[in-house]
Amino acid sequence: MSYHHFFVGFNNFTVKILGENQNLTQTSDVFIEFKKGNLSLGPIIANLERTNSTAHPTFGGYLSQAGEWDLKITIQRINSYDINYRLGVMVNRSGSMVENDSNYISTSKNSNPMNVPSDFTK
Repeated sequence: MSYHHFFVGFNNFTVKILGENQNLTQTSDVFIEFKKGNLSLGPIIANLERTNSTAHPTFGGYLSQAGEWDLKITIQRINSYDINYRLGVMVNRSGSMVENDSNYISTSKNSNPMNVPSDFTK
């Protein structure tokens, strides 16, 4: 599990699906499930809206407490299996020092959708 820094409060998240594989770009739903690492909060679900053929952004206060969070990103594909990716993130108390609060996840071109490399960065 890799750690990236996020901040309590409102954050931008974008799932970007890259590649020309039809199985990757034909999606029905994309969502992120946020869970506090110590399970002190129930899951919070963010449904992402498609803005173009590859980008699915959302903005919200999903990270309400500092500490470790587990994120599960699900890309539901038409006539194919879902792509699921789990990520651990560290949430800090203040985002006042952040130059850019945009975070994104991208999947790159890969013929095996179960091993699609994903990147969630700040």
